[in-house]
Amino acid sequence: MDDSLKNSCQFFGTKKSKIKTIAERNRIVNNISNIIHEKNNFLMLGHKDPDEDCIASMVAFCLLLRKFYKRSTILLYKEYHHKFPYLMEMCKYNHISVVESEKYLENNFNVIVILDTPKPAMVEGGEKITALINDKNIIKIELDHHLGADSGYIGDNNYCFVDESSSTCELIGYLTHKLKKKEIINQYDIHKMFSRNFIVALVTGMISDTKMGKYLKSERQRRSYHFFSTRFNRLLLHMTKINSNNFFSIEDIFAELEKLSAEEIICYKYFGERKKRSDHIAYTVIDKNDIDYFYKNFKKELIASVARHLADDLAEESGYLSLIVYYDNPEESDLIQFRMRRTHTFAKIDLRDVIKELNIEDGGGHPGAVGFRVKQNSVSDLKKFTEELINKIENILKIE
Repeated sequence: MDDSLKNSCQFFGTKKSKIKTIAERNRIVNNISNIIHEKNNFLMLGHKDPDEDCIASMVAFCLLLRKFYKRSTILLYKEYHHKFPYLMEMCKYNHISVVESEKYLENNFNVIVILDTPKPAMVEGGEKITALINDKNIIKIELDHHLGADSGYIGDNNYCFVDESSSTCELIGYLTHKLKKKEIINQYDIHKMFSRNFIVALVTGMISDTKMGKYLKSERQRRSYHFFSTRFNRLLLHMTKINSNNFFSIEDIFAELEKLSAEEIICYKYFGERKKRSDHIAYTVIDKNDIDYFYKNFKKELIASVARHLADDLAEESGYLSLIVYYDNPEESDLIQFRMRRTHTFAKIDLRDVIKELNIEDGGGHPGAVGFRVKQNSVSDLKKFTEELINKIENILKIE
């Protein structure tokens, strides 16, 4: 995102925190509800290198808008479509426009909805998106569950539904639950607020971010996730015909998300062959010697997807933490990527606190999964740098 981003939001870029009172939460939900009623043309934005919750939340919010006969557009580059063919099919079936470059976007949007994006610098897009977000005539709604650490508000005052939750998709589920009023359903002749495709999109984000509810730290998150996942699973079972090719349950959706393509398996193996272990951390490093092969054979979005998958597996294997480290393609970026995940059984530590202790400025995520970046020119020996980083993390774990 362009550095010139200057949103009209009074607390734009300030650290995100959970909503303090039920009254405040209801007021924000009511404000967003009013905008859905009043405006007609909505643009969905997510974060760079979007994951399952990000893409699913954009699709889910569009499906919600379609119930109110609103126009909706998603900005999503083509290289991310292959991982979620069923979500892309939903967009086609429901006349949701998916635009693959900001240069093809119209200039007549009433509302921008920013979803699952931790901070302004991570918004997908360039100069045109920056101009749209800076336009004070366009309302900016934000839905996100990334709190604290290196987070920052993007949406307008009174339109930021940013709160503690398992996922952004769960927040959309909550918002829809509040919208489910008799007068609204009658006004728009809505037969089902929670239709089958809408539920599948919501569940995709919820179960992918939490690995079927494993990576939840607080009792509030577990209680909320259980409420929505149980309800959605029951509705899916009721709506899906036996022996059809459709997803029958949330377990079916999770199995689909966990599948790796042939190309992803090769990349996964390449990562895995470089696996090492400290006392509490299973880790792998792709250093400068691997760059030429790496980016000749794998696309960056595939690498990011495999890195997330391997981080989950190595965390479970270690019983504590995992760390995946790799260079971005130097022709496209000057950064080194780090992804850290903890196993669901090691819940006493918040990984956002870890990167804070490490004085990492460019990073953030969830209690159980974080990503951060450092400049390539600041690291002369990546393997040595990673080993020093792991020693610091091990010392933090001992203190904890």
